[in-house]
Amino acid sequence: MRDIYPLSPMQQGILFHTLRAERSGPYVEQFVFDAVGPIDAHRLATAWDTVVNRHATLRTAFVWEGVDQPVQAVVDRCAIPLAEIDLTGRSADEVTASLDEFLGADRDRGFLLTEVPLMRLTVLRHDSGAIVVWTLHHLVMDGWSMPITVNEVASAYRAGGTGDFSAPAGQFRDFIDWLTTQDHTGTERFWAARLAGVRPTRTDPLRPGRRRERRGSAAAGRGYHDLSPELSAELVAAARSSRVTLSTLFQAAWGLLLSRHTDSTEVTFGTTVSGRPTELPGVAEIVGVFINTIPHRMTIDPEASPRQWLCAVQRDHLDAVPFQHLGLLAIQSSAGLPAGTALFDSILVFENYPSENPYFEFGDGARLVVREVIEDAGYPLTLTVLPRHPSIRLQLLYDQALFDDETIRTLLGRFDFLLQSFVDNLTGRVGAIEVCAADQTDPVAGRGWAEVELPDSVTAPGSAPTADTPVFVRDAAGGLALIGVPGAIHLGPRDNWRDTGRRGCLLADGRVELLTEVTPTDAPDSFDTDELFRRPAARLLRSLWTEILDRPVTSANADFLRLGGDSLTAVRLTGRLRLAFDSKVLVNDVLDARTLGSLLRLLDDQLGSADEVDRLARAATEGNAD
Repeated sequence: MRDIYPLSPMQQGILFHTLRAERSGPYVEQFVFDAVGPIDAHRLATAWDTVVNRHATLRTAFVWEGVDQPVQAVVDRCAIPLAEIDLTGRSADEVTASLDEFLGADRDRGFLLTEVPLMRLTVLRHDSGAIVVWTLHHLVMDGWSMPITVNEVASAYRAGGTGDFSAPAGQFRDFIDWLTTQDHTGTERFWAARLAGVRPTRTDPLRPGRRRERRGSAAAGRGYHDLSPELSAELVAAARSSRVTLSTLFQAAWGLLLSRHTDSTEVTFGTTVSGRPTELPGVAEIVGVFINTIPHRMTIDPEASPRQWLCAVQRDHLDAVPFQHLGLLAIQSSAGLPAGTALFDSILVFENYPSENPYFEFGDGARLVVREVIEDAGYPLTLTVLPRHPSIRLQLLYDQALFDDETIRTLLGRFDFLLQSFVDNLTGRVGAIEVCAADQTDPVAGRGWAEVELPDSVTAPGSAPTADTPVFVRDAAGGLALIGVPGAIHLGPRDNWRDTGRRGCLLADGRVELLTEVTPTDAPDSFDTDELFRRPAARLLRSLWTEILDRPVTSANADFLRLGGDSLTAVRLTGRLRLAFDSKVLVNDVLDARTLGSLLRLLDDQLGSADEVDRLARAATEGNAD
């Protein structure tokens, strides 16, 4: 083992969401290159090994079980696995289909985070050349690091595979050490002020009739949309004339789209930042996970000038740059949000590669050209803007349990329309920017909606919609109150509905019934504390909670989240449970069980009986005493 050190805030969040996911895809990244000219696979692998052994982060594994805090462990040397797939003799369409099938299976394969390296290479040969797929886990590298790494691989390849790097590479450990010197108190104060009184923004109104499910439960779908060259040029010119960056314009447009669909003048979504501190020497050439996701809280004033509003959006973003190194979980905590509450479920990524349509020269007429970058950030919606020439490409990753393909296609089309309306109304007012044309069907899903007026009476008559018709209900003031399908119960997204606690159920005959008192279906069971704590396993579990949460646990009905537990403490707890009980309890299980009694019952079910759990608890306790 070469080195062991803590995780960065972004790595902590990635590890938590990876462990919580029910599939392998989240945070698995695939860089897909078209190989132009002859590529020697063996020489390519040798060159890649040279670079992997030059950067410590590329030969790093992660440990979270049996330790107080998750750590990353660097080994002395390792080799990147290489596989070759023969697609020669197949048509272009067959090659594309085979590539798509491979990419899906490759993502599902995932990685074992405790083993190095967390990356692999695949070369797919076809009649016109080859496709190179570099698959890795986001825990070891961010997108900024891709061209750094591949440029070094190309240099090593041109030199025969081994390369000759005279200067040592900067190491990610330097950034981890830099983080320990920062004033986190001042940073937390900034975010507490920035997010005071914030309310989470949800994408529920963008998916009428589709129920929210656990994040990470379904594979990520991909939707693409290329803006026309004319609109792409207009957007660049609009940003330049407004004296803002192109990324600022897209942030404003995405916020405006969310605002219109959530019927709110304030929205919050995630934005990615480079996270590379300028005061760290050589930081621009260090390979690692510097990128961070921070909340962008945006207020939309319909009467404001679009140009002035764009400047305000950019100013807000720049004000946050000195404080961008704090992890999202800590940011949400400083905002006073309850543990486990997310500020947003959509993020915007603006790719800033050093060149448009990047390619890398490997010598002797060979080069790798970026064909596609596939990543899954684990959010319901991730919009990636790729500023290519001559057309800007939009990539929308989405949780297929929450969105269907038709909704995504329509959403991308509406964003295109909004961007055109944006540049057409720069000298007007923000309220004049349209999301869709007046003669377009209004629903995001592209289907007709049935509208039902909702008075204060218990039921409201209306035309009976079919089972496939999304329905929205408006209250007496005309505000959006409910989105649903027959038989589905949903909380209304409007503030006045949340405050009164009213819920509505759309009945199959078209009536809307108000439900004023609803018993929560997820209320935790109640346990007799004195009786439960007679069990050795309950006493051991109580001691583990007390140690990890750093506060006394006196009740079997103690709530893990209300006692200050969060994603990282849940990771620590699962590691300790695995050591004590050889259990298969996951992070999700801890967060879902919530109470000590419910978690113990889960252990009983997993291990077959309460007697077996108590036996293991006695053995673990006696072992610790020795």
